[in-house]
Amino acid sequence: MFTWDGPLGKGRFWVVKDFPKFAEINAVSDKLGKAMGNPMAKMAPQAADFGGMVVKSEMTTMGKNISTSLVSAKEQELDAKEFTAPEGYSEMKMPALPK
Repeated sequence: MFTWDGPLGKGRFWVVKDFPKFAEINAVSDKLGKAMGNPMAKMAPQAADFGGMVVKSEMTTMGKNISTSLVSAKEQELDAKEFTAPEGYSEMKMPALPK
C-alpha cells in the first residue's frame, strides 16, 4: 500500500508490483498527464512513483472523495478502424492558456 498526504489532499493506493507491463502503462499515464499541462499534477503522486500498478485507490482531493478499482485488464490487438474518426467529426481547437 502506498499512502500520500500533500497540498492537494491525501490518499491510499493498493499497488501490485508484478502486474504485467506496469512500467510501460505508468510511463504512458505520466506522459499523458504532462501533455495535458496540469500545473497541479506535480503536487500529487505520479504513476511512476508507485513501483507497480495501482489496482485500487481512495483519495480525498479538494474536499471530494474519489475511489477507483481496476476490475479487469487484458492485452489484445485492436483493429485500426477503432481509431477512425466518426463521420462528421471535426477537430476542436484548444484555446490558448493565459500567460
